[in-house]
Amino acid sequence: LQKDNSYKKKLNFFINKPIIKRCTKCILPHTYPMIKFDKNGVCNFCNNYKKQDFLGENKLEEILAQVRSNDGRVDCVVGLSGGRDSSYGLHMLKKVFNMNPIAYTYDWGLISDNCRRNISRICGKLNIEHILRASDTQRQRNFVKANISGWMSRPVLGMIPIFMAPDKKFLYHFNRVINENSVKLGVFCTGHQLEQREFLIGFTGINQKLENNQNMYKYELINKLKLFFWYSKEFLLNYKYINKFMFDNLLSFYYSFFFKTKDIYLYNYLKFDERKVEELLVKEYNYEFDSKFGTSQWRQGDLHVAFMNYVFLEVAGFTEKDNYRSNQIREGYLDRQQALEKIDADNYVNPLLIKEFCDVININFYDVLKKIQKIDKRYNYELVKTI
Repeated sequence: LQKDNSYKKKLNFFINKPIIKRCTKCILPHTYPMIKFDKNGVCNFCNNYKKQDFLGENKLEEILAQVRSNDGRVDCVVGLSGGRDSSYGLHMLKKVFNMNPIAYTYDWGLISDNCRRNISRICGKLNIEHILRASDTQRQRNFVKANISGWMSRPVLGMIPIFMAPDKKFLYHFNRVINENSVKLGVFCTGHQLEQREFLIGFTGINQKLENNQNMYKYELINKLKLFFWYSKEFLLNYKYINKFMFDNLLSFYYSFFFKTKDIYLYNYLKFDERKVEELLVKEYNYEFDSKFGTSQWRQGDLHVAFMNYVFLEVAGFTEKDNYRSNQIREGYLDRQQALEKIDADNYVNPLLIKEFCDVININFYDVLKKIQKIDKRYNYELVKTI
């Protein structure tokens, strides 16, 4: 594909330029679910936003001090995807807070090769044991394929999180690794509010207030129940979801919303400066970024992300990067003009990356993208041809 560029002749990859109204303070578009604008054009998400209340290093140290070993024995388990957030978090726990962690990765069949190499580099240099748990890889990929194929027959944006359902068993294995190694603490290197994405739930019509990028276990019970009944309704309306992976989907919902893990979210405590983080990782660990993921390396390494973002961009005129940049504006990392300058590059979804994902789960790249392009848009647009 990369050598002959034949896909350019077979597929008009981006054929429409969204005509959208954006918030005058952040850059969220009018197609964002549950968005409202005041008389000044400022959205309700900006008007209701509260900056993240970081708990701080002292509070984190209080927690770590209770479990820290003084003889080199393992004292915590750290989730490690090979992305920048978890890689930096592992560095901080080992080098700054003097913890003795084990790194844990759940391979659900969609980890990129460069993230695997990053995991090897960082664990090797830090002299940290790495535990990899994996289910039947081909079965997991078939699970993803079945959910996407089902979704294509009734493309409802609120159902897109089902693409990630096979990943949710990582929570189960995370607890097992903690118990097997007799430690009392697990650490997820997430929790900064920049990653908050209300639209994933908003497209179901449910309004769940998110704070400090809380985990789904902490969602309001009434909203968990609403989500369960909403997903159940969609399954009943789409017979293609009624397949051998039905129980797996149910189990994924349970792991997401009702399975409690023994963990803390590292970035509920520590601030996250992406420029400094990336500079440190390159300098200390020869960290490998992947240009296919674009100018923003957030979520680098998850092969399904480019596909999901393409669907959102094609149908709703925005991606999760619009959300990320808007949160950066609200937190004071960027001004609106800087965000607008970045978002065009952010939202270029590389067709090579989508092709790689489609090949991995064995769906036809051209057929799927043509079907997505035919889905009714939530915005007006003008035709353009970029490739």
